[in-house]
Amino acid sequence: MLDDQKFFRDVVERINYWHPSEEFEQASGFSDELGNYLERHLSEKSLVDDSVDLEVSRDGSTLEVEEKVFIILEKNFSDIEEASEIIEGKTTEYDYLIFVSCGVEKVDDWRELEKKYIGTRQRNTQLDFIWKSPELYGVERQSETRGEDPLGGLMDQVQKASEEAEKEDD
Repeated sequence: MLDDQKFFRDVVERINYWHPSEEFEQASGFSDELGNYLERHLSEKSLVDDSVDLEVSRDGSTLEVEEKVFIILEKNFSDIEEASEIIEGKTTEYDYLIFVSCGVEKVDDWRELEKKYIGTRQRNTQLDFIWKSPELYGVERQSETRGEDPLGGLMDQVQKASEEAEKEDD
């Protein structure tokens, strides 16, 4: 088994590669899809011994991976105070915490939340923040191989879609 720090970085990397397939009505739709994605990709990459130990909360707002990494998942982040309370509460329980928002209503608040925690260690907890833009829902990456385009060809796909949309407008 990998050391915890390396495992955390690999989970963050996997989440960065994931894009929701659609706009789900509830956070549980996003968390179910992310959970399935993590189970598949962490097992494929031999990052766990057998199968991934992954727990999703009933309401779909949190996931726990291998009892080490805690993921807070929000649909359309909008409340910095509520998010801070959740983060503060979980830093006493976990060494590794990832805050994922599928959509952001208040970009300034999202940036303020990141600034508050990024580069600091809150009670010895390592934190990472990942924002999933609704514009990229349903966009599949062409590659997830390390060392290649870090966005897996994603920007090429976005550019191509943009050009096609412009052609349709003409």
